[in-house]
Amino acid sequence: MLASTRSLVRAAAGAASRPMAFTPRALLSASTSSFIRHMSTVSETDIPINGYHALSGFQLKPESPSYFTTNPVYNELIVNLDATYRQCRPSAKPSKDAVRPNWLGKDALAQAAGVDALKTSQYRLIISKLNQLATLTPRPAAVEAMFAQFAKTQEQMSQKAKPRVVDHLGRALATGRRKEASASVYVVEGEGAVMVNGQDAATYFKKAQDRDALLKPLGVTDLVGKYNVWALVQGGGTTGQAEAISLGIAKALMTHTPELKPTLRRAGCITRDMRVVERKKPGQYGARKKFQWKATKKVSHKFTIDCSGPAGDKIFDAAAFEKFLHDRIKIEGRTGGLADKVTIVRADDAKITVTANQEFSKRYLKYLTKKFLKKHQLRDWLRVIASDKGTYELRYFNIANQDEDEDEE
Repeated sequence: MLASTRSLVRAAAGAASRPMAFTPRALLSASTSSFIRHMSTVSETDIPINGYHALSGFQLKPESPSYFTTNPVYNELIVNLDATYRQCRPSAKPSKDAVRPNWLGKDALAQAAGVDALKTSQYRLIISKLNQLATLTPRPAAVEAMFAQFAKTQEQMSQKAKPRVVDHLGRALATGRRKEASASVYVVEGEGAVMVNGQDAATYFKKAQDRDALLKPLGVTDLVGKYNVWALVQGGGTTGQAEAISLGIAKALMTHTPELKPTLRRAGCITRDMRVVERKKPGQYGARKKFQWKATKKVSHKFTIDCSGPAGDKIFDAAAFEKFLHDRIKIEGRTGGLADKVTIVRADDAKITVTANQEFSKRYLKYLTKKFLKKHQLRDWLRVIASDKGTYELRYFNIANQDEDEDEE
């Protein structure tokens, strides 16, 4: 690969110094020609010796690590806001009395930042960073330049919302929002039909509490059955959609009858509910709730090895077996660290009791007993039998029946 690249460089360098003959082989595509023109300016020393790296000038290093993120423009904006605050913090002090500008809406701010679309959480994060910068006094020139990009102009702030009116068909249009739900609601005098996205409200909302929240403005004003409602809603869940439609109905009713505003105000029907679900925190059960503390039960295991039979016949040394267990039992993968975790007691010179204050396997104790029997060449004469749940017993192999069978033969 390296040799062919160097040959191409030499050929390109020679071609640049002499006219090219217009033969079929010399007719190159535009991309190949541009490659040769670039390579004619590259010396052989610019090509890596190992041949694994890209050629010089072909792969530019990104100016910012944000290039490797999912949304580079948004991520770079957050980084710049944080960097600006850190740079201006030594010369300016935060003040709670600082006046905050009116920021652009989500769509307008996304367009000003050069982002295709912003999620609500992303928009809120940008606004929180801008509000943090707005507390600095005196306000540095770099911060003012940044505010000029994302704050509303005087012309935008002077624009007033168009008053809601009843159209020529007798309809009043209003918009309601709650959480992530947005609803456009038409209210017209009628027999009390309520349609949501082309379906009856009782069919669209399965929960009774959602239906009650939907009709609350009509209920507090005693207008149930006197107005028809047509709503188009999107986003969020059923609870958010029902409350968004409810807010739209309340605004539309005030368009029909402005005198209803005090009644709707007292009932809380025309106040935008800004509450949102708080996110879950890492290391916690939920947003605020912590995991329940549980007292750990103290673990204790007690096992007994009864070797009274072989010890009484003087063929088994219980003291040597006790020392063997002291030396061979492993705690956390290491021997010699029993301390208070494992206690070994020999009673009546024939019974050995092992008490463990942590997880300890009964099978492990049986394994060590067999190792001791094999070490002292007793494995062919004695066997380890579990007499009950926490006790092992050393017994002789029963060879009496085998001798009787041999005599009968």
